[in-house]
Amino acid sequence: MLLLRWSHRGIETYESSLLEWVAKADGSQPNLLKHAPIHERLIDLGISIGIECDALVVGGASSTVEHSLLATMQFERGQVTHVDCVSPRRSDLLPDAELIWRDGYFPLEVTPDELPQVEVIICLAASRLFDDPFDTYSELLKCAKPGALVIIDFLDQPIIRSGGLSGLSAWAKREWSSNPETVLTMLRDFARLSMAASSVLGDLKLEVQSDSPELGLRPGSHNCQTVIYETLFPLWYRPGAELEEVMKLIAWQLHYTSVRATIPKIQTFADNNGMHVEALWPLTPDTNVLIARMPHDAKPSVCSRSTTQ
Repeated sequence: MLLLRWSHRGIETYESSLLEWVAKADGSQPNLLKHAPIHERLIDLGISIGIECDALVVGGASSTVEHSLLATMQFERGQVTHVDCVSPRRSDLLPDAELIWRDGYFPLEVTPDELPQVEVIICLAASRLFDDPFDTYSELLKCAKPGALVIIDFLDQPIIRSGGLSGLSAWAKREWSSNPETVLTMLRDFARLSMAASSVLGDLKLEVQSDSPELGLRPGSHNCQTVIYETLFPLWYRPGAELEEVMKLIAWQLHYTSVRATIPKIQTFADNNGMHVEALWPLTPDTNVLIARMPHDAKPSVCSRSTTQ
């Protein structure tokens, strides 16, 4: 869906929401290095899902990370259903897989009863967009077969950082509906500020002696911009990144609405669903990852196999 706006340049078109814009503007390469520890855990745990089975991927855009995880678990043939507003890309890692794309957001636009029962569920990064990840994941688990493997992550954003973002986020989403160019100008200026800050700070480091998850602090020597990014405000920059890539990463931050999901809360969620936890750990200071198995005696879900592409 597009918005039409008159300007001195004539009619201009914009995506219907900031989220749709940033999703379609996402042309950067996925950060495979960030998810390398998940691969390592799967290998250390000796998890293999078999040559032929079905998988469900929620979010992930091009799904390069998700496909690489499936390949690590020796997935070769079967159906991989993707739920996202961005279509997945055919991967050389899964040449024999049948890819099915369901355009929309889970569970508001694509509901559990429209999806297949599967042996593997993967949802990484999308949890940042869930108002309550525990409620959303409870819906997602309806599509898990007994004994299914589940790989999901949870946002655990520091208090100061989330508080600072909430006001700007509310303004940006509201302003987009009437004046998208104003929001893009803000993002452009914010991105330039991030790049300038990175240039000034350079490799300057500081020693953190506190260990406060609520503030996102970790003991040790850290790059100054990293500390600012993780604890205060997302002044994001990666050396060599283009201006539009920095704008996109900042725009993603404005959609981080998820409630805090600490390790104890996630463990309770897993216990309440009868899941056997294979691994539960902080992937980054603001992201916790759960790898778990559904109980083998789980009741059949209400999902039915989908053939919609």
